[in-house]
Amino acid sequence: MFKQVSVECRPWTQEYAKTFSGLPIWKGDRDHNSKMGRMRLLWLHEKVRTGMFFSPVWSVVSVNGTSYRIDGGHSSAMLSALSPPEFPAGLDVVIRHFVCPSEDAMPDLFAQFDAKKSMRSYRDKVHAHKVIESTLDQVGIRELTCILSGLAFALSDFQSTRAIEEDERASLVHEYSEFVLWVGGLNMKRFMQRTSILAVVFVTWQRDADAATEFWSLVADESHPDRNNATRTLARFLSENFGRGDQRTRKPTGPRWDVKAYAVKAIHAWNAWRRGETTSLSYFPNAPIPKPI
Repeated sequence: MFKQVSVECRPWTQEYAKTFSGLPIWKGDRDHNSKMGRMRLLWLHEKVRTGMFFSPVWSVVSVNGTSYRIDGGHSSAMLSALSPPEFPAGLDVVIRHFVCPSEDAMPDLFAQFDAKKSMRSYRDKVHAHKVIESTLDQVGIRELTCILSGLAFALSDFQSTRAIEEDERASLVHEYSEFVLWVGGLNMKRFMQRTSILAVVFVTWQRDADAATEFWSLVADESHPDRNNATRTLARFLSENFGRGDQRTRKPTGPRWDVKAYAVKAIHAWNAWRRGETTSLSYFPNAPIPKPI
């Protein structure tokens, strides 16, 4: 079993970062030259660039008289490669020292760092931002995470549901709190709470908030007297396909539509409703996404 034997705190310099980065690497450690490793380095570099990088905690383990770097490889490598003006000064580094009786104990020690169960989830981050906006006290976290995903999809011009990194996505709650509060008052049904549909809800709200309130309320209630009205057509489509993609309560039959298809069909319904027309919600994968009128 591994054992922690000491902890030291020392002022850091780029020279020490290079020294630490150059320690022997345990063969089971992560490779910061891999594709994922390079992505982590870029993420850490961005933290430095935006002033959000703070004192790290690194770890060393001694096994049979040899010391290995077992935690801190990515951050020390990133810091080592910075130009001197970029290097964040005035910080300290905490070094934890461990010993293992043999290499057999190394995997258990390695697994303790950045453990998934202790990480802050996306919901945790959304909650942290939500509590700053007192007007959103009554908006649930599940509903809010769905709304923010829809916002991110719309802001990416319907290109990707993950085009905006999750930390930035969680912070959208501040800039778009008015929209979030408005959506919370719509009493949207579960079959409407899809990323792509919420993205269209956002762009129609931007286009005409009063019209959007009427349109989406009609979709939610399926209350228009004409069953061929575009709001009823969209509601039927969404209800019949409830369970696809991000809703998994049942297994509907029929074609499986991608995230873009839901957005396109919703915009077709909105445009048809605005014109006083009916619609078949046609979708052609290679056609551009229509603009809401």
